[in-house]
Amino acid sequence: MSYRGVLVGLALAVAAGMAPARADVLPLSAEISIGRETARIVETQYPISTDPVLLARVQRIGRRLAGVCGRPDLPFEFHVVDTPDINAFCLPGGFVYVFRGLLQGVPNDDALAFILGHEIAHAVHRHALRQFEKNQIVRVVTAPLSGVLGTFGRDLLKVILSRRFSRDDERQSDREGLNYIVRAGFDVDGGVLAMETLLRLSEKARHPEFLSSHPHTQNRKEALAALAKELKARPELKLAPATVVVPALTWNAPPVPPRPTPLFPLAVGSTWTYRVVATEGGVTRATVRVVEQHPTAPGGIFRLETAYDQGPTVAAWVAPVAAGILRRPCGDHVGAAWHHEWSFAADSGQTREQVIVPAGEFQCVRLRQLAADGSVAAEGWFAEGAGLVKCVWPAEGITQELVSYRLAETSAPVAQAPPP
Repeated sequence: MSYRGVLVGLALAVAAGMAPARADVLPLSAEISIGRETARIVETQYPISTDPVLLARVQRIGRRLAGVCGRPDLPFEFHVVDTPDINAFCLPGGFVYVFRGLLQGVPNDDALAFILGHEIAHAVHRHALRQFEKNQIVRVVTAPLSGVLGTFGRDLLKVILSRRFSRDDERQSDREGLNYIVRAGFDVDGGVLAMETLLRLSEKARHPEFLSSHPHTQNRKEALAALAKELKARPELKLAPATVVVPALTWNAPPVPPRPTPLFPLAVGSTWTYRVVATEGGVTRATVRVVEQHPTAPGGIFRLETAYDQGPTVAAWVAPVAAGILRRPCGDHVGAAWHHEWSFAADSGQTREQVIVPAGEFQCVRLRQLAADGSVAAEGWFAEGAGLVKCVWPAEGITQELVSYRLAETSAPVAQAPPP
């Protein structure tokens, strides 16, 4: 569902006499759409880290916690904000951001796990939406849509960043976060250690955002210590890390093993920006980012997000294989099948051509997508060490050309490109 569609639905619900879009009646699809749109705003206002070491640590711990929080319906994502601030937050739908300053300041994974677990609990219990609805939701669903689209996400982000959660919300997130880390196999004392670390970091930071709205951090530390003591006495929650299975993402695996290719070099943090032109005269910009590497297939399967200016963001899993490039959608399409988006087969019209686009001149391999009736659905030009340079969809009259790109480092071995 599009963000505009979500808001239209909320407005219609109010017009029909339904209770005005309370967090407890907001559809899950709407909650996720709101979170995803707010995430787009976050990533225009803050630098997002592409450091593979930091990302791997946050995603590894975050996935373990997401697997025990009881909300498999939320598409949890974990990102690092590349600033020295001491902060972390979670958007509706499970989009978690931890700042580099905080990430580098915590002494071990147990303390970091508690911080992430605390933020996950806010999303699980919809705390941000509940705080936002108290003074904003009626204005949102009755405002002109043209104004809503630009202000809703920013207003919600202000609520989250200012951490205007009630004391009950904070206590619940502390309690749930501590339970999550125990279930995931982390040390139960991680909560107390996290509080001690945050207090120490706050003495050094000029603007300790994470603690500025937590005036009773010492009390929270004492409450966590008491809860940890209680949990230690409950043997059913004492899970040894060796017995905890790190949850894989819900999906069906590709039919063949992934095989990296220089024609489409993938690594977390890589970005490509394209100009998209329609024959009818419309022009927009699309940015493709590699945001995650699947934990069960290092170096082979990646999640890509394509964001269109003033448009939707589309996410998909991509896996280069020996025969071509496979793709399957993310999100609600859990059982979706993989399909050959591009084929390296000799009968796919593969040729080598020189291509000039705004990003420069490239020696490319041209590949074709064939429709069910045998017609050409799309043509794509791929350059070694650059990726997709140009794509044309003849039936739709759309041309996409590379404007700029930046490749992140990868340690995965890359196979030779297929011969023309």
